[in-house]
Amino acid sequence: MSPPVLPTDQHKQHIDEHALLLSSPESLENGTIVPPTLQHIEEHINALRTVDPALLMLLGQTPLPPVPGMAALPTGTPPAPPGGTPGHQPGPAPAPPPNNGAGKQPQLPQQPHNPLTGQRATPSDGAIKS
Repeated sequence: MSPPVLPTDQHKQHIDEHALLLSSPESLENGTIVPPTLQHIEEHINALRTVDPALLMLLGQTPLPPVPGMAALPTGTPPAPPGGTPGHQPGPAPAPPPNNGAGKQPQLPQQPHNPLTGQRATPSDGAIKS
């Protein structure tokens, strides 16, 4: 009896390990090992197609696309929630504060002062004059 395939298994790693087992001449000569091992590998492949893709991606795995004719997982944009489209923030649209021409404009930052001389650094070379 083969072990169960769990949704949280590292499926590719398991497939690689089982394929390595099948690559030995001893296992190929033993007719009782090959069929259940191939079946178990197929279960891991099926899990990569059917397990929730979000779970697989959280586990660092790449989901496989479904086989044509197989029931596909739902894709596309989910329906909009009541009251708006996905990502919509309720409330008024953000707008800059009104500037009636009399507002004070922000100033650019100033160059630092040399604490010993009190002089500012020059923008051309960054040196502080003494």
